[in-house]
Amino acid sequence: MLSKSVKISVLSLFAVAFAAEAFAQATINSMDQNADQSQGQYQPMDMGYAGFNSLGMMQSAWLDPLQNLGEGQSKPAYSKYYWSPDLVLPLRLREGMITLLNFPEWEMIEDIYIGDNATFDGQISGPNTLLLYPRKGANVGVDTNIIVFGRSGNRYVFYVRSEGVNTERLTNAIVDIDVIDGAGGAVTLGSVDVNDRVGQAVRLPAASTPANITATAASR
Repeated sequence: MLSKSVKISVLSLFAVAFAAEAFAQATINSMDQNADQSQGQYQPMDMGYAGFNSLGMMQSAWLDPLQNLGEGQSKPAYSKYYWSPDLVLPLRLREGMITLLNFPEWEMIEDIYIGDNATFDGQISGPNTLLLYPRKGANVGVDTNIIVFGRSGNRYVFYVRSEGVNTERLTNAIVDIDVIDGAGGAVTLGSVDVNDRVGQAVRLPAASTPANITATAASR
């Protein structure tokens, strides 16, 4: 009988000790939570049950952008291209992102021709700026070419491809385009004489008709 009483007493002591430890831990957690919340730091809610899980659609290359520069990029997602009539400029577009092309200040975009208009799209956002992007829901890993007609008479040709969110290198977000024409000379546009020496900015008269985008489906 005595042995049974001892066993009960030992179990009771363990139970009391366990309860005391649990209470102490709960008190510490409560104090930590109070300190965090007083600083505006609240624990995130688990919304998985309601279907609000993360899609995992963030490009990990942006976690360390300087170590994941794309080809020809001097800064994360930024490139500067020097165009000449015999040069096709490469562009890498990413799903869910828009690429900005800045042409020279004196250039005015008149027309755009997209080879694969089922996969790619674009929008003229200013006299000399262009936005390009893969169409929402379109396949990635697709390539095409895009031709931009400038009022200067220049025809800018681009090789363009789309990549998914899991691409390991940063795609083009901003591209500045400068025009290199080699030897200096005079180009006549209507009644306007343009001296197109390298590095000299030239202003052209405003376009008389609004710019537009023309998409032609290329056979693939």
